[in-house]
Amino acid sequence: MIVEGYDILIQGGQSNGVGYGLGPYDTDTLTDRDDRIVQVGRHGGDNGKIIPAFPHLHFHQAEKFSRYGYTLSLARRYAATKLRWRRMLLIVPAAKNGSSSTDWLGYLYDDMAERIRVAKALPGANRIVLYTEHQGEADTPEPEGNIDAAIERFKANKQKFIRRFRAEFGSVPMLFGGYAPAWVERRPEREALMKATREICEKTPNAAFVPASSLTSNRDERIHFDAQSQETLSARHFLAFCNLADAAVKARFDRWERERQTILEVMIESICKKPMTADRQSDRLFNRPYAGVLNYLRRTLRIARD
Repeated sequence: MIVEGYDILIQGGQSNGVGYGLGPYDTDTLTDRDDRIVQVGRHGGDNGKIIPAFPHLHFHQAEKFSRYGYTLSLARRYAATKLRWRRMLLIVPAAKNGSSSTDWLGYLYDDMAERIRVAKALPGANRIVLYTEHQGEADTPEPEGNIDAAIERFKANKQKFIRRFRAEFGSVPMLFGGYAPAWVERRPEREALMKATREICEKTPNAAFVPASSLTSNRDERIHFDAQSQETLSARHFLAFCNLADAAVKARFDRWERERQTILEVMIESICKKPMTADRQSDRLFNRPYAGVLNYLRRTLRIARD
């Protein structure tokens, strides 16, 4: 197949972005292969190369990682419905288990950005379509610490990350996921941190919070979503992405409509010599060659002038 370009999906965050899901799941989207989906490799001789995304994404952990995450499932949903002919979906796996928001202002951002540049520099018309993450668990303050200060620090770091990312790569859709309910419910400061993430999304254009309510964890790891919940997360992330895309399309349409109305009004003003109504058939202007154009413009704008 001739490849005309790549749609680029970036996976950031920490362990739930990597995907630590265990246990059964009831669909094949976690494992089905799609040769249109590739990744920027990381391990060994594949570092910086474009390689198949299956069976494992090259995050920072060991290459042979037999747990499940939502990234490949999300990629399959995108490829099945959004990917155009002769294009491929290129994943940039950048998540790292245990990483904090401070890490994402330093070496993890630099690593991710370098791999995005590699992706964008490939031949063809390449574009970033989505950044997604689950991150924040590592920023949770200890109960005996200054909880308010820790949350404010997290918010400041996350906002800096968003500004830096968009300054370099544009205002692409960004999704920020919630935490595992079984882990959150054990300490109120975890809920406060997740609330801070939600508030950041509400104030950030072209960004959305992806809730994790009702999802379940691995049996012995409350902090990690199980495999079935990772599959559900992929569906929730895809829905959030589609909602952002629909909102962007509506905003563009509304802008075009305003511009069209303005152009038509200017055309009428430049043609008409005096105010008049659309039903004044005897008006001298209607005997001119452009009378039909005037009628069409008035009907389009639904303007009646005295």
